[in-house]
Amino acid sequence: MEESKFWQVIGECSFENDLDVYLQEVIDRLSLTSIPNIYQFERKLQQKMKLLCNWNCYGVFLLIETTVDDEKFHDFRLWIIAKGEVFYNKFSQDPELVADDLLAAYNANMPYFQGLSLVSGHSLLKLNGIFLSKLNSINTLSEEGHKYFSAPRENNFNIGISYGFIMDVTGEKLLSDEDYQHKFPKIFDGTEGEFLRYKESHGL
Repeated sequence: MEESKFWQVIGECSFENDLDVYLQEVIDRLSLTSIPNIYQFERKLQQKMKLLCNWNCYGVFLLIETTVDDEKFHDFRLWIIAKGEVFYNKFSQDPELVADDLLAAYNANMPYFQGLSLVSGHSLLKLNGIFLSKLNSINTLSEEGHKYFSAPRENNFNIGISYGFIMDVTGEKLLSDEDYQHKFPKIFDGTEGEFLRYKESHGL
């Protein structure tokens, strides 16, 4: 699957979108391709998630979410991808380029984006004529949708890359408050010190 095709399938999701509708649209587009394309889509999704498992992304995540949680870090990276190609590329270049969107996310409740990590499985099921009732509530880790991509497959579509976890974060670690403020001044200022209050209250 070409890069441009991946982003066509992903589309673009905003806070104005109904998340279930958006995810269904992604599944519908992907299921109209082919089994190899579905596996290639999943590989690209995992690759992008792994690339976002770095200290730039994790530092912004801490400022925006003021928490240390693998599941939320997973959701945060999926949200960056779901925002579309332009947003993803700008964020990857320098998160400050999309500071306004990030601060809007800070002032809202981040949607539960786990469903995006399941669209490949659901697309494969749909392509094979297996229709799930309301996708078994797509925002849950349904066994039917998850099992295809949770481990390397013993076939030509081996995609055992994984999405990466907090313990896998790469790059130059941000050690001090000054590091965060210097690296992400607009994002840091926009959180109005909540990150610092969180660190202080948790003895970090």
